[in-house]
Amino acid sequence: MPKDDEERFVETYQEHERSKRFAIFLSGIIFIALGGACMALRDTGAENVGFVIGCGFLLVGICDLVAYVGGINYYLERPSWLLTEGILLAVSGGIFMIDPFTSPDTVPYAVGMVTIFAGIARLATASQQHAAKLTHWWVVLVSAIVSLLMGVMVLGVPTLFAWFTGAFSFVLGVLTIVEAYLFDA
Repeated sequence: MPKDDEERFVETYQEHERSKRFAIFLSGIIFIALGGACMALRDTGAENVGFVIGCGFLLVGICDLVAYVGGINYYLERPSWLLTEGILLAVSGGIFMIDPFTSPDTVPYAVGMVTIFAGIARLATASQQHAAKLTHWWVVLVSAIVSLLMGVMVLGVPTLFAWFTGAFSFVLGVLTIVEAYLFDA
């Protein structure tokens, strides 16, 4: 490959990597904003919190799908959890946004189940990364545990789902931002 072509290839690859990391970073920011919104709206009713969660889930799902299409290298090129979580969050977020008022009693259970499935997908990825001897697999493991705990807590005490969703979304946001920068190393 001629020198100019090689330099252009490297520049294109580096720009592509930056845009993929930005999608993951943006997911973290959205999770943090979702956490703050859930905490602020925790006393306004499940339908309001459900709509906000729907917005957040839809946006994070889209960011995950963008990162999946780009194939972030640390995530084993095209990790199944990004695709699984992206589809799951985007679809459930759209449903929560379209009709959060149908049955406010079901919103906490739906949120709990979605986060448990997302946690399982992340747990599988952490296991794959550990088996592949990747150095920062533990961050994905911690985010998997946080997702699983959030789901279990929301299902266990649905009356406090806005509080649990807010607190755990904030923590997931911080972990996602750590993933975005740490995994470039």
